[in-house]
Amino acid sequence: MLPAKPRQIVVEEFGQTQVIAVSLFTDYLLPFQLVAILLSVGVVGVVWLAQHQQRQRFRRIIAVLDSTWAEESERPSPDLLRVNWLRRKALFDFDQIEIIQATDQQVEELVAMVGNDTDSWRRSRYRQMRCFIDPDCKLTENTVRLLRDTFGEVKNLVQKEGIAV
Repeated sequence: MLPAKPRQIVVEEFGQTQVIAVSLFTDYLLPFQLVAILLSVGVVGVVWLAQHQQRQRFRRIIAVLDSTWAEESERPSPDLLRVNWLRRKALFDFDQIEIIQATDQQVEELVAMVGNDTDSWRRSRYRQMRCFIDPDCKLTENTVRLLRDTFGEVKNLVQKEGIAV
């Protein structure tokens, strides 16, 4: 137990920053550090949730490469979002790729962006993704090989009610 100070000294020191700091960093150091760690973990959690909140709105997001499609995106059903990567030209969280009408250069640009992606969550998913190529899209064998090297599965696109199956 700390020795008691005379009442007048305690009143004069009340509210002074130095007195609070000395008490905080001596008598209450461990609780102070625990609260700091708890708040830091909370901030990291909030930032992570904010970054991945958009992803949770849809069950499936498809990156589409279609030079004939004028819109940037469409939502054919409540849980599906199709985004035209050729209009957006940026990486985003997607589950599969459909190449409808694109040049070798456009596809190679996407593959280069994916290869340079710094998001560890997305990078871990690319090898498990399916990539569908429309049979009318004439890509060179080299471009198809790049797609196979980057993504898990490359198949011909079979349309069923506007959605790849």
